[in-house]
Parts: sequence; C-alpha cells; structure tokens
Amino acid sequence: MVHRAFHLSCVQIPQSDLYLLLQTMRGAVDIVPREFVQELERFGSSAANGLSDTEIDAMKHRGYLTDLPAEQELEQASTILSVLSRNLQPSVELTFDLSATGSDSSDLVHKLFSLAKNIAGDQGAIRANLEISSAPIDEQVMTRILDQARLYRSVLLPRLTMAGFEALTPWLKSENFPQALLISDRVSLSLAVESVAANIIDCFKQQIHFLWKCDIDGMDQEQLAAVVAIVRRVREKYPFFNTQFISGRTAQEAIENFIPVDGTFVPFISPANEVVLNTLMSLVVTPKKVNYNPFFAPDPHKLDCELHSKRVSYKSPSGAEMTGGLDEILAYVESAIGGQKIKAESAQERASCKYSLMCGCRNGMDGIVNAQKDCAAVYEQRLRQVLPLLIFNLQEWKARAAASK
Repeated sequence: MVHRAFHLSCVQIPQSDLYLLLQTMRGAVDIVPREFVQELERFGSSAANGLSDTEIDAMKHRGYLTDLPAEQELEQASTILSVLSRNLQPSVELTFDLSATGSDSSDLVHKLFSLAKNIAGDQGAIRANLEISSAPIDEQVMTRILDQARLYRSVLLPRLTMAGFEALTPWLKSENFPQALLISDRVSLSLAVESVAANIIDCFKQQIHFLWKCDIDGMDQEQLAAVVAIVRRVREKYPFFNTQFISGRTAQEAIENFIPVDGTFVPFISPANEVVLNTLMSLVVTPKKVNYNPFFAPDPHKLDCELHSKRVSYKSPSGAEMTGGLDEILAYVESAIGGQKIKAESAQERASCKYSLMCGCRNGMDGIVNAQKDCAAVYEQRLRQVLPLLIFNLQEWKARAAASK
C-alpha cells in the first residue's frame, strides 16, 4: 500500500502559500502550493484521493510516497547511515593569511601542505583557504601554493575582501580557483557599486563560481541599498549569483528575517544556519552529488598560518587547540592524532530520526524518541528561517531557465 514516506518533510515558506517538500534521506527538493501539501497530508486516509495516478507516480519517484512498510523504511535508513558512517575519512582545512608574505614563506607553505597530507592520509581531503586583503601577494609564495595544491589535489578557495580583488587578479583563472568567496561587512563594504559588480562579473567570465557572504549587522540604508544594487547588477548577466546575507544580532532581535531595502525585502539568516542553507543549495544545484551533513560527520582538522609571522595554529575535531611555531605544531599534532581513528556514533540509534543525514546536530543522539522529535522540530524551524534566502538565490535563475525553454 502506498503511503507518505517517513523521510518526507513539508515546511512552509514564510510569507507565502508555498511549501518546501524535502525527502531527507534521498535529498529530493521541490516547491509546491499549499493545496498540494494538503492532498499529501490526506493521502491514504480515505477513499477520496485528490492526486492523479501521474502525480502519485511522480511522488513515488521523488521518494515522497512509498510502498515500503514502515519497518523496511527504517531498516533501509539504518543501512544507508551505517555504510556512510563506516566510510568516513578525515579532512583538513588549511588556511593561509596572505595579508603580508615574503619569498622565505614558500618553504613553510610546503611543510604545511605536507603536514595536512599526513593528517588526512591517503583517502582524506584537504581544502586550502587563502585570506586575501588589499596587500600585494608575493608571486613566489602564490606559485608554491598553487603547485602544492595540485600535488595534493587540494581545492583552493580564495576568501577576499572587496579591496582584495586587485591583489588576486594575476592568478584569477578557473584552473587555479574553481570558486571564490567574497566576505564583507559594514566596515569593508565598498559603495562603488559598478566597480564591485564588474569585479564579480570578471570572476564569472573566468568560469570561477562566485559566492558573496555579507554580514549586514550595523549597516545603514545606504550600505544596504548598495548591497542590493550590486546583486541586481551581477544577476543581470549571471542570475545564479549566490549571496548569503548573515546577521547575528539582527537575527536575534527581528521577528521576521527580512529587512526592507530600496523597494524590496532582503532576507537574512543567522550564522548558525549557514550550513542549513548550504545543504539545501547543494541539494538543488548539484542533486547527483553526495551533499549531506550527517550527524556523525566530524569537524575537520584546522591548520591556520600567518605567513608573515610564521605562527601556526592547530585545532582538532574535538576542539583541542595549539598555537606556536611549526616545530611545536608538528610535535603536538603527532601526539594528538597518533593512532586516532574516526569513530562514528551508532547509526542504529538515529535511524528513526528523519533528519539524521542532514542536520549535523547532536540532539537525539541517545535514541530517545522525545529528543528526536525535538531534533525534527528544531531543524524544521531552521529550515523556515533559511527558505526566504534560498528562494532569493534561486528565483531569478529558475525564472530565466524556464523562459529559455
């Protein structure tokens, strides 16, 4: 008998009659009207059925409806969680502060990549972040970073301020950086709309996927208007331009996560919900990839380096920290990770939590039913907060895609 899947979630999009349908185990995402959700909620409860056979088949294909008994659904979920948890690999996040460098920094770059590789092992992943401000970047240092990234198959992510575009320009190629992140706040925001938009557009022309993370806390109306104008200008050419409006203080004080700006409403999220937005975006944009943030995924090992001072800091997945010279860090890391294995929590305990493959939280880890219900309620509240910004990022892109058909 066909019935609603356990892993079906229906979350209303604020200020609309639309709902997000989310199959939390399969990763299917759709936006549907209220009436469709009402039919889904009534499905199987009476002989009256408002869904056509075609719609039922589509819902089964997406995983929203299933003919599996409830016990088999949970057994299937447990199997998936167990397989994924057994295949966990360590990851390392390596960050270089390029605000001031010298040619003598090249050897330190090599040693840090080598250390990151030792931590990650043969199967683990290394991601290298490049913090870039307005300071010129030493050519020899950047060349060494690019060479080491290729050697260790590490993804490089430039994280630059608006003043950092010029410093990065000589290396702005897709073969160096498949993506880049612009970080700004009320202090670093430039009001030169056309100049900033042109710099972002140039990145897209180089086939570099560009994301803007903008902390709007404390911004006045002129700054907020500039932010909106930059987004509009870039989206005239690249409608899939992804923006994250972040607010810590405003998110706590506001009843609704919208700010009126220049004749429109700008949605924002709290810093804690960045991972929720990123998960949803990845499910929509790259549906064939493994895009989850499961409850058992450990934090990465983190290595941060100020190249000008040669100071290095290390933070383990468990939160242990150490700062010092490279030799001190090497000795500390060897003792901290020696013989350490990634240990996943029992997947069986979370098989009955429908968000276990997505939420990355610690609620309900003990398998207590009430705790798992709390986990679902909390996560659905987080989904509601990020949905307006998700729609803001997708609506123009989807509209143009539909118009081109």
